[in-house]
Amino acid sequence: MRVLLAGIFKQGHLAASYRCAFESLGHDVIAFDVEAHRTDLDWWLRSRVGHRLSIGLQWARRAGSLRYNQALEAVTGEQRPDLVLAFNGECVMPETVCNIRRRGVRFVIFHADNPMPPHYNARPETLEAASACDAFLIWSPALVVKLRAMGIPAGFLAFGWDESVFPFQGFPAVSDGDVAFVGGWDPRREAFLTEVARHFNLKIWGPPYWGQRSRRNGAARRCWQGRALDGREAAAVFARARINLNVLRPQHYVDGAADGVIMRTFEVPGAGGFLLATRSGGATTLFPEGESAGYFNDIDECLTQIEYYLVHDRERTAAACRAHALVDARHHYTHRVTDLLALID
Repeated sequence: MRVLLAGIFKQGHLAASYRCAFESLGHDVIAFDVEAHRTDLDWWLRSRVGHRLSIGLQWARRAGSLRYNQALEAVTGEQRPDLVLAFNGECVMPETVCNIRRRGVRFVIFHADNPMPPHYNARPETLEAASACDAFLIWSPALVVKLRAMGIPAGFLAFGWDESVFPFQGFPAVSDGDVAFVGGWDPRREAFLTEVARHFNLKIWGPPYWGQRSRRNGAARRCWQGRALDGREAAAVFARARINLNVLRPQHYVDGAADGVIMRTFEVPGAGGFLLATRSGGATTLFPEGESAGYFNDIDECLTQIEYYLVHDRERTAAACRAHALVDARHHYTHRVTDLLALID
């Protein structure tokens, strides 16, 4: 199959992982690098201020992304793929999807965030483009139900483990700290992790927002290690921490309940770490509670679970081993490509 991928191809991004997976399965891949094509967007749409001002104005976004959409159509016409797979599909207009499909090319969007307003990553063009697609794939079973009720051809597709980015570290006998969190800042996470830090030895790795927006002299800022980690560094942290926390963000809640999976769901066990995560429908189905992961609903349950797993080393290590075996057997991105093709067949 000849596949055009529209996304960011830096290591660690989904498009890069899918490119390797498609190619390893013998498919021919054309890369439409959305970063390289940002110059096709009008200048105001490339700026942070202009982007924010236009976030609810589809007519403005359509005008500002005209050359970008024309470029996507032109590359598709020249390369004649069987399938276009766009990651998130930002600035891809519904008429572009329709024009490409008229050529007999299947068009699929995989959305890694929450496309429903008022979430931060919702874009006015996304749901209309989703309605025009052959399939709109997303990480949350609950969102699939909501999207299908809107007439969108939605399907569930999990993330996966890219071993080249987060290599397996084994199961080290010596740990480096009790509790680790690797991820971005938001106010809810800061409040949650501040409470964890009051009771346990916590280390936080993440981007500069942890140093800029967290409470000055607060517990979370004191736990921040001063930088983000690349994939290999993060894999080493995952494997050597006794417990890795995965605190879901508001975008991962559907009608008030946590749902679905995120990339950390697979990266932590892939590297050999034990994951203690917000309890969500998709995650508990793939990684049964108490067998291959631990879960919590709120801060009180999280603290109780941390206390339990810190003193039950064998149980924690056994769960990490079972989780890694599951990821290695079922959740590489080659598995995701197979799942995707089955969904659109």
